[in-house]
Order: sequence, then C-alpha cells, then structure tokens
Amino acid sequence: MTNGDDLASASFRQLSEERQNSILSSARTEFATKGFARASTNAIVQACGIAKGSLFNYFDGKDGLFLYLHWLSGKRQLTALRSRSATHGTTQSAMDGLVRAVELAFDLFADAPDEWSFAMTMAGADAAHLVPRYVALFDAAESATLFRAVVTPPGTDAAVAQALQWMLTGIKMEIQAGLRPASDTESRAETLRGLRSSILGRLEQIRGVIKE
Repeated sequence: MTNGDDLASASFRQLSEERQNSILSSARTEFATKGFARASTNAIVQACGIAKGSLFNYFDGKDGLFLYLHWLSGKRQLTALRSRSATHGTTQSAMDGLVRAVELAFDLFADAPDEWSFAMTMAGADAAHLVPRYVALFDAAESATLFRAVVTPPGTDAAVAQALQWMLTGIKMEIQAGLRPASDTESRAETLRGLRSSILGRLEQIRGVIKE
C-alpha cells in the first residue's frame, strides 16, 4: 500500500484550501464529462485559471492527478463505511446489508454528486491501466472487512459476498447513468429521489420472492 498524499506535491498542499478545491473541482468535472483518455489538461488549467506548468508541478502528470482525485473519493467512501459500521452494527441478512449499502450510496451521491459521478470513471476501459496503482493506495484487507461489516452478515459465504459486491457496483453505475442527463442541481436532486425510490423498491420486491 502506498500513501495517496504523495500523489500531490508539497507545493500543492501549501495552497489555500479554496485554491486546491478550485483545481480539483475543475479536474473532476473534466474527467467525469470526458473520461480519462479524452480529458484535456489544457481545459482543466483554463477552467481554474492556472498555468499548465503549475498543474504538472502539483501532480505527476494526468495520471497522478486522476489517481489523486480517486484516492480522495476512496477515502471518503471508507470514512462513510466506518461510520455506518460503527452506528448500525452487524447486519442480519444479505438483503438487509445490500439495502443498507445502497442507502449509503444514495446518501453519498446526494451529498457530493459531482464527486460520485467522477468516481465511476475508474471503471472505464481507458483507465484500466491505472487500476493496479489505485488498488495499491488502499489496504485491501481493511476495505474487505469494512464491506463485510456493513453488507454481509456473519458467516456469509465468500461467493455470496462477491455477488453482493458486484450487485452494489452495478447499482452505483445505474445511479450514475440515471444522473448523467440531469443538467442542474435541482433536476439532479429530483432524479436522485426517483432513482432511490425505484431501486430500493426493486430490492424490496426481490426480498419478497427469495429465501435468505
């Protein structure tokens, strides 16, 4: 595991929080809109009003900036998982755990929709070469433990746990796809409410026809 803080230079960390956020927000929007390969560092620096040389002084190229943004997003997710695990205790069934995780995803999407739209870009084919470096930024054992604590009841078979993780990933991608047409904060919030009702409703229907 490596330290994600090292993806940003000391000179970037010395910037004001407002300036850092301006750069990161511009980059996040560019990547989320165009994906990794088509994203333009020229567009990023123009959007936040800095020189291109400054951007590459702050980060090790486009790869480093992309990974740093994903590391920040990953940290946010892990923090949310820790909090949910501490406050909700052990889940009683696989369906309860999946519903809990989906509700958490919706809460996080509502709180930071632009960040979560960006987070799904790591699943793009054009970012596949960066996945190993991203995975190395986190403690895999801790992430798996947190996921089990929130989603899977004690004694859950490993295959079931993996299937739940795949289902959760698919649901997150459905949320992202549903939000993409929304052009402003108000319409995005309305879309998110509709998706939440639809997806959680479907999960309850599934609960009604399976035996756990």
